[in-house]
Amino acid sequence: MSDQQPDIDTLPEDEQPPILGSWRALYVLVIVLHFVLIGLFYWFTRTYA
Repeated sequence: MSDQQPDIDTLPEDEQPPILGSWRALYVLVIVLHFVLIGLFYWFTRTYA
């Protein structure tokens, strides 16, 4: 087994995210989902408290 790190010149410079096509769109999705979850938790707390 080799413990060598990959050469920095062989790494892709501009990797695409796995979904949505751009990193910005992926970050926006994560932030939106974060606020949706916060809203749902707030609503559950107010409704069932």
